[in-house]
Amino acid sequence: MQYTFPNTLGSYRPDANNFSWIRMIAALLVIYGHSYALSPADGYSDVLRKLNLPGSHRLGLYVFFVVSGYLITSSIQRRNLWFFIQSRLLRIVPAMAVSAVLTIAALSPFTSLPLGEYLHRAARFIIFNVSLAVGTSGGELGLFANNPYRNHVNGALWSISLEVACYLGILAITVWTLLSNSLLRILGYFAIAYIVILHPPGDLSRNLQFTCVAYFMAGSVIYWARNYFPISTWIAGAFAVSLACLPALPREAWGYIQHPAVVYGTFFLAFFHKINEPPGDYSYGTYLYGFPAQQSVAAIAPLLVPPVHFAYAVVIALPLGVLSWHLVEKPMLGLKGSLRPWMYVVFPAFVLAYLYVAMIADRWLIILVAICAAGGLVRLLTPIGRDIVFRMMK
Repeated sequence: MQYTFPNTLGSYRPDANNFSWIRMIAALLVIYGHSYALSPADGYSDVLRKLNLPGSHRLGLYVFFVVSGYLITSSIQRRNLWFFIQSRLLRIVPAMAVSAVLTIAALSPFTSLPLGEYLHRAARFIIFNVSLAVGTSGGELGLFANNPYRNHVNGALWSISLEVACYLGILAITVWTLLSNSLLRILGYFAIAYIVILHPPGDLSRNLQFTCVAYFMAGSVIYWARNYFPISTWIAGAFAVSLACLPALPREAWGYIQHPAVVYGTFFLAFFHKINEPPGDYSYGTYLYGFPAQQSVAAIAPLLVPPVHFAYAVVIALPLGVLSWHLVEKPMLGLKGSLRPWMYVVFPAFVLAYLYVAMIADRWLIILVAICAAGGLVRLLTPIGRDIVFRMMK
């Protein structure tokens, strides 16, 4: 009897996935998980923790990063370099800028600071977040001083700058491997594996930023190994049974099952059965407005229990996410490929702003990654990389 191997990711069309829905659910999970911190109440706990999974906000972030790692690696391989850079900047920066300005304007009547001081600090908040080098939560703006999570306007923005740093890492690996061979790519991923060995999965949950980077790199590796990554109900069922058995294991060992289960479950749900696309990709906008909406709800109605707090926050954040997509993100993405002359000015200016903000915040690791990416781009301009330049810029 001949054995039939299960379908692999490589056997599916690139567009035959449910990533738009999965990212939307991830954004809602982040808001749901945050509701237990921003509106705590006795007798209520995150339902996902009862299912032996990470907290909802952590799970949402993990899903965001593993999906992003897969899609970004796919995008940078299928498109030329400038198209990739334009796509990332047009998707992230305009919506971030509009969100930051609207948040500052809407909350200005409620600050405890003098207006001049508030605007001065607000400018720093906007510049830092729009530069994408450092995600600041706005703790210096004199807002929400009486909330359970005091003074923070948007505590979710740090993940955006971390994701951009991951983009730079993938860009650096891709450019240098184009100039050399796959050895550097292999060494880059082995470096990630070495870090994971030094900090095994049981310890990952103690460092959320490191965990998110590990998920991003896992998504990138899965893209390269997509022809060997099976989509199987048997494997998904095995992970489900393993999660159910977690209480019988020492808690220190849970991460060895939880993290692979989250990664596999994300891709299983993305590719096992394609469903209709949503009307738009509302996940990014919903994520941007989710935390300010929750802080506002907590300030107005501090006694709400977490599930009700979540519902009110979604009623605010989801329509703003829909508007962000249709009025900002989608129109800006329509400019892809038409901004090439401007990119020779805008991109260097943005890089300088990114490095300047990173230096102010002492984010030297981010600066090192950016320099590696820039070094690869510079090397592309030498005679050694001339043929590659013509191929990538056409």
